[in-house]
Amino acid sequence: FGSGIRRLVHSTQKKQAILRSAGVICVSQNTKRDLLHFFPEVDESRVRVIYNGVGEEFFPLASGEKHSLPRRFPELAKRPFVLFVGARNGYKNFDKAVAVVSRMEGVGLVAVGGEPMQENESARLSASCGWFSHVSGIGPEDLNLLYNSAFCLLYPSAYEGFGIPVLEAMKAGCPVVACDLSSIPEIAGEAALLTRSPDVDELLVAMKSLNNQEVRAKCVEQGIARAARFSWRACAEETSAFYDEVAAREFGESLA
Repeated sequence: FGSGIRRLVHSTQKKQAILRSAGVICVSQNTKRDLLHFFPEVDESRVRVIYNGVGEEFFPLASGEKHSLPRRFPELAKRPFVLFVGARNGYKNFDKAVAVVSRMEGVGLVAVGGEPMQENESARLSASCGWFSHVSGIGPEDLNLLYNSAFCLLYPSAYEGFGIPVLEAMKAGCPVVACDLSSIPEIAGEAALLTRSPDVDELLVAMKSLNNQEVRAKCVEQGIARAARFSWRACAEETSAFYDEVAAREFGESLA
């Protein structure tokens, strides 16, 4: 997604690393497809898909534990909010999230992470959304609290190699609204509300469906079950096994 000399240098370095590697790990089938599309000379037998995991720090909080929100984030405890996690650049479609929330009465938007936000930008977004807050520099405990307290995670990104916030939210019992694009359907399965595109109207319909308690409860239940299929332990074990496989193939011996 870069351009100019920066893209050329980055792409050249990445290509050389890939072509000289005895094995290549991709974090999703979608990433593997991209790899083989852009570098068809890569031997597919040397490519292995090993999924990322999701931290144990993310889990549903008991109702009483959610009461710490006013103490930790007093500005967020006044009314319902939608959560956006990650960078606010082009393909992440932050502008779509702003447009969706601006059409939801009584709901604010909270953005976590990304570049520092200027005061005038924050004021402009508050005017668009009704109210807006940017949170940065927080750890997993506070992020888990936000997932637990949010109306949903809105993740309108058009492209992800994996999409860890989707798993974090689901593991925390937070409904997810995202796009049926790139790796997202592979990771979220049927546990998230997925739209065909980052179209504002489509996203808005999906968001409003969460006002139905049956739909909401189903998303939460399926999300927790889906996230349980991903772990860093499994990721580490599969990675170690792949190292052994590559070593045996290249050197006739195991790293173990």
